[in-house]
This record gives sequence, C-alpha cells and structure tokens, in this order.
Amino acid sequence: MTSVSDAVRLMTREEFGVLKAIVLPLLRAKGDPPPRMLQPGKGDRASWFRNVRELLARTPSGTLVRGYKLFVFPLNPNVWRVIAWKAQFHVVVARAGESGKLLYECPNKGHPGKEEELPFVFVPSSRAHAEVSDADLIENKFIMGSVVGGNSTFTDALIMDKRLRGRRFSVIATCPEACVAKRNVKVRTLPYFTEWFRLRSVKGDLHNLAEQFGMPCCNVGDEADFDDEDLNQLWERVQSNEEALINGMQGIKMELEARRDLFTGETTLDAVRLAFFAYYDEAKIRVDEIMDQRLKACQSSQKLK
Repeated sequence: MTSVSDAVRLMTREEFGVLKAIVLPLLRAKGDPPPRMLQPGKGDRASWFRNVRELLARTPSGTLVRGYKLFVFPLNPNVWRVIAWKAQFHVVVARAGESGKLLYECPNKGHPGKEEELPFVFVPSSRAHAEVSDADLIENKFIMGSVVGGNSTFTDALIMDKRLRGRRFSVIATCPEACVAKRNVKVRTLPYFTEWFRLRSVKGDLHNLAEQFGMPCCNVGDEADFDDEDLNQLWERVQSNEEALINGMQGIKMELEARRDLFTGETTLDAVRLAFFAYYDEAKIRVDEIMDQRLKACQSSQKLK
C-alpha cells in the first residue's frame, strides 16, 4: 500500500521570510500576536500535554498561547516545482517579562532527530482549533492536527491519504476552520497486541491500528465510566468504534475463550499467545487490503493514479 510521504523538516527563518506573505493570512486572525522564533523545551514528547500543564502551573500569571509550528516538506524540486509547507498545531506558555513584553516558553523537546534542539518558527493563532477549550486541550481530550499549503497537487494527495489512515492521522486540512479536532480515545488492547506490534516491527501508531482492528475504546476523560471486564460494555464499545475496519468481536471472543480454557487447564499461555499472534497477522492483512482498496478508489475518483 503506497502512501504519500509526510516527512518534514523545520521551516528556516529564510524560508519563512519568503513565504510569510502567503502563510500568515491563512493561519492568523486579525490582531493575533506576531510570529516568533522559539527555542524548543526539554520535556519528553511522550508526556507532551503533561509538560504543558506543569509549565503552566509553575509559571506565575502564565497563559496558554496556541498556534502553529512551521515545517516544509522536502520535496524533490525536479518533480514538485512549488514548495509545500505544514503548520502543526502547537501551544506554548506566555508570561510578562520585566519590560512588560510577553515571553514565550515551549515546554517540549523539538522535532525528533537532528532538529530536536533547533529554534523553530511559531505562529500564534486564535484560529488554531478554536473549537477546543483550553481546559480540554491541556487534558489531552482531543487530537489536534495540521494545516498544509503550498503545492496543491501534493497537499491534496496528502490530505486524501491521511484521512484514510485512522483517527490519529486524519486531522488535516488546508485552513484552520476545516482542521477540526477529533476526540482522543483510550484503547483497550487485546492480549499480546503490544508485543506483536513490537516483534513484527509494524509501522505506524499502535493505538491507531488497535482502533482499526476494532478493539474497544472510550473517550479520554471518561475512563472511570468504562468497566473493561463487563461483556455488555465491551460489546457496546466495539460496536461504537467508528474507526474500526474489521469486526473486533472476534478478538473479544478469543480473549474470553482463552480465559476460560486457561482456567480449566485446556490450553497454555504459549498456545494463547500463538493464537493471538496468528489473529493479528491475519487482521493486519485484512486491514491493509481495505485501506489499499479505499486509497485506490480515492485516487481513481480524483485522477491521482
């Protein structure tokens, strides 16, 4: 299954100088603060929102500033004549300096790899996921996304591709108002799924694939209302999984039967592990086939073959 590469690098100050007349009107509202070059923080990206909460708590009179961190797609200039850029949702904490000027601080490490400690262009924007409150934002209740622009042939293909790949990749559009956040969910993974994902070197996001496999999930913040041992609730959660590409009840049934057979001594943990690995292998093939069919259908309808 071929995908459009979403590899990016930080937009340089020089590139921003060339593109700002085009990029800023697409991202900002009138009266929003001007863009700035910022230094990334030190927080582990695995705790992104917790780092934001902690910085906010220890910053007297600190306020959240939402906006975008700017990247460019390193496209081959011999193939793509026009540059394409990405504005990734980002949030920093502002405080008043001694001069009265607002100082911005980023709580999280930078773009992974060689650019992790490099400064980045930050564009404050009141239009950035305006549909999500600050309280819900810092509690990680929603999946934020990206605005892309520039080479329309590339960005149209990228958006089409990403919107087919599950909740965690699909929040992407060509303007802030069309880039609508999706509810973040906690997925109850089935036995040995994490181990299978690691040992098979599966690409992508583990929880995103678990959703596509039809595993039960609940909204982040609602975990207290979810009893993952209650069969009726498991059934309800599986049926309400809108990102599922296959019926997850087969996996739930396997787990229940494995528990019963382990209790009665009719099977072993090794046998259960092998059975789940085989199930996941087959499920991955089916999911890839469905994704490939949908991608080909979209490419055909948009003449992107």
